[in-house]
Amino acid sequence: MLLRYAQARAVAMPVVVRLCLTGWLTGNIIILTENDIGFPWAAVQGLVSVAVMVRLYFAHDRSR
Repeated sequence: MLLRYAQARAVAMPVVVRLCLTGWLTGNIIILTENDIGFPWAAVQGLVSVAVMVRLYFAHDRSR
């Protein structure tokens, strides 16, 4: 969904790609070691993702 959004708005593509990559890293690497770290990195990633999506929603023209 985010990549489809970024197709129409090229300026948002780097932000969306970084968000997808950090989500992948969180899902595949950090969560495996989360019990050893003792910090909820998945929750932080979720909050950052929501914040970036809200920022993209308000930063770009919705008329298209």
